[in-house]
Amino acid sequence: MFGPQHYVPILRWKRAERFAVEKLPDCYRARVTPLLEPTPWLFEPPSRANKSGQRRNAEEVIVQISRDILKHWGNNPLFCDFWHVSKVPDIHGRIHPLVFLAEQSHNLRLNIIPVTGILRPERYQEAVSHIVRENPKGVCIRVHPGDIRRPTFQGQLQDLLARLKLSETDVDLLLDCQDLNGVAPDLVVLVSAIPRVKTWRTLTVSCGAFPKDLSGLKPGIRRIQRLDWISYKKMASDSGKLARIPSYSDYTIQHAQFEEPREGCNFSASIRYAVVVHPSKTRQVVSV
Repeated sequence: MFGPQHYVPILRWKRAERFAVEKLPDCYRARVTPLLEPTPWLFEPPSRANKSGQRRNAEEVIVQISRDILKHWGNNPLFCDFWHVSKVPDIHGRIHPLVFLAEQSHNLRLNIIPVTGILRPERYQEAVSHIVRENPKGVCIRVHPGDIRRPTFQGQLQDLLARLKLSETDVDLLLDCQDLNGVAPDLVVLVSAIPRVKTWRTLTVSCGAFPKDLSGLKPGIRRIQRLDWISYKKMASDSGKLARIPSYSDYTIQHAQFEEPREGCNFSASIRYAVVVHPSKTRQVVSV
């Protein structure tokens, strides 16, 4: 499906993200596969001041998500992970939200690949199994360093493949290191621990270097080291130690660990973007 020259941005499908992917020229779209992870705020009332406690209608929200994907990304491939919205109720009391999205996607001819992981809840795994049976586009399996370090990792991975009735060639494997917290992971060691590394349909490594918040920064332009990109480039430079070079993925200008914003927060305006000043001096720039 794609190789090391590909990019997998992890997006939470906010308005600015939707507009950004829509503006990508076709020549770049061919080298990008977003991973969408919708968040609970999409299902909240339009105003936080609404004290009714009622969520938006989940069916309407998912229909809108699918229409937005068509509008902003078209029929290009993308991954979708519902792990942040596990508390959204079933549609009509019986259809898992991810299954309902897959049904809407089929109607609109979208190219959505569901994402799962080794330790997802039973209800979620059943939904993914249903999707891959009905629409055989394969699946993305998202694993973390903690998964890889467990002695049971290979067995759990094989059990998941057996449950989904898929082989490695049907699977996009994503190693998600999430928040680096100022410590560069040894990506060579982690990738080397993945079994049958050459056989997966695609292989991607993701990291997040953007801080949780900007509260420690004074107003002005500040530069934050892009430890995610630096770690990836270091791994790529040690390519002789690897049987396969993964594609690159990051959390763009968001913190990797998702948290819902606290009610009543007074957010300050900020402009964030990523830039490569020099391969060894990559920075994320923040104007607070």
